[in-house]
Amino acid sequence: MYTSPFTPTGTGKLDNIYKIKVENNNFETTEEQIINTIARVVKALQNVDAADFEAKYNALESNSTKQTQVKDYLKEIQDQAQEIIIGSDKDVNGQSKQPTYDFSNNYHKGKFDDNGN
Repeated sequence: MYTSPFTPTGTGKLDNIYKIKVENNNFETTEEQIINTIARVVKALQNVDAADFEAKYNALESNSTKQTQVKDYLKEIQDQAQEIIIGSDKDVNGQSKQPTYDFSNNYHKGKFDDNGN
């Protein structure tokens, strides 16, 4: 049975804090931090050389259906990565900081209606 590594903390109320279990260690994080991390990964995948990735994947996987799926998934992720919004890399004092990454308000690209269906 699958157990999610993300579980709400506290009293069960929506307090926006999640526990993440990595190996045997527990960490707390916020929904915003999770979204920032996912958006950062999606944005980084935009720079993957699709042809090179496809050739390397196909060398390991002979199933043509899986080869097509992976090619299509990477293209979709790279297309969506263009919609990631990157925040400033400077704080209010002009000092360097890690920029924030977020999804644009139309990120779903028609995949879901406004009710999540």
